[in-house]
Amino acid sequence: MKRIYVIICALCVCMIAAAQSKKVETFDKNSWRWIESADKYHTVAIEDGYLLVSNLQKNKKYTDYQNLAKTFARLPLRPNDSFKLTIKYLVPNYNDAEYSILFNTAKKCIMDEEEEGQFETYGISMEGPKWELKLGKFGEKSDKLPGTVKVKDDYPMVLVIEKKSRIVSIELNGIELFEDELEIKNPCVGFLVPLWDKKKSYLKVDEVIVEQAEEEE
Repeated sequence: MKRIYVIICALCVCMIAAAQSKKVETFDKNSWRWIESADKYHTVAIEDGYLLVSNLQKNKKYTDYQNLAKTFARLPLRPNDSFKLTIKYLVPNYNDAEYSILFNTAKKCIMDEEEEGQFETYGISMEGPKWELKLGKFGEKSDKLPGTVKVKDDYPMVLVIEKKSRIVSIELNGIELFEDELEIKNPCVGFLVPLWDKKKSYLKVDEVIVEQAEEEE
């Protein structure tokens, strides 16, 4: 009887696992149609298994927003249902690097500055190098910071956004930054790199992972 019970439990676990879907963007190719662009001022390109977002020099004719190196893509997830989103990326020159990771903001996945209503829901913005989490149109900074980080090479980061029913939790490198109810309507993710004070900045995105139950037909 005990053996039958164990077998049934194992089958249930297998059925639950089979119902889960895991989709991974490894950047071996542009599977999720990230917006690529390049000129003498910035580069956004998929190279050697990474999504590279790099700011090279400032165009004095542009506004600060126009001088952002940026890219967006629509992820293969249903934002209204439970999911787990994992973003693995590398930050060179950690203490100086400026960057933002946006989620649940730009409805058209292009981050148009004039796009009407693009912040109608609570946007999530992860900003470096101080691990500042901002929520909503104007942003609320997290008070949980990692302390001083001294690195010479690329510093590995793992951002996890997980939604269970109406509760959303956000953590970075295992440190919880947020857990509460949050409205998620938009599956677009964006990476932005500004150029301040003539400092060259770039971000290397290694993987974007979406885990979610299969949709019932």
